[in-house]
Amino acid sequence: MRIYALTAAYNEESTIVGVIEDELKHVDKVIFVNDGSTDRTLEKVQSRFSRNKNVEIISWDSNKGKGYALIQGFKKFLNSDGDILVTLDGDGQHDASQMSSVILPIEKHLSDVVVGARILTESPSRIRIFFNAIVNIVMLLTTGSLFVDVSSGFRAYSRNTIKKILPYLSFYDFAIEPQILRACVLNKLKFATISINVNYKKGRKSNIWRLARSYIRYTWKYKGDIIRKIVGRKVIKTIQQ
Repeated sequence: MRIYALTAAYNEESTIVGVIEDELKHVDKVIFVNDGSTDRTLEKVQSRFSRNKNVEIISWDSNKGKGYALIQGFKKFLNSDGDILVTLDGDGQHDASQMSSVILPIEKHLSDVVVGARILTESPSRIRIFFNAIVNIVMLLTTGSLFVDVSSGFRAYSRNTIKKILPYLSFYDFAIEPQILRACVLNKLKFATISINVNYKKGRKSNIWRLARSYIRYTWKYKGDIIRKIVGRKVIKTIQQ
């Protein structure tokens, strides 16, 4: 099987070259998406990898959001000869050496999509615990399923999975992450969760509030699902009584 990595980055000049170098040790090809960085992210990647046939570079001038970058990366993957796609963030928090563990359930045909769960290995703050609890309730109401780490960017997908979920994806921000999981549930794809380690940079600002805003948009878009779940249960309970 040919394994591809997909990494989208916005202003990650201090880490992105190292991230791609680590990925190349474990995959056949890397798709790098520069999401309108205003620092030297693109310049550094081009300087280091422009002559490397195993690195494909996609770029645009203005920041469009993680969701847009992932969607374009998915399309590029489907136009390749790749069999499995692994997504990793560009800030260096993910350990590329763990990719073999993340893709294993797909290689063994035990799963269609694998999510690397940080919460199983880190000690999250109280606000992150609260946030994850709220997100899990939203996911339960919009998909009927619970997930350990909805916002994890370390995931693996089979080629068939990407084909099936791509038409369902429309968010350009962080809401793409729960939307991908919802699309997988709608397509009745098999899930697996793998514990992963993370390496957060010192002084790195939390994106918890940007995530919150994105997930509010996700909740609003699928409010009909939530209403049907809640109202439906009340109707069933009334009938049973």
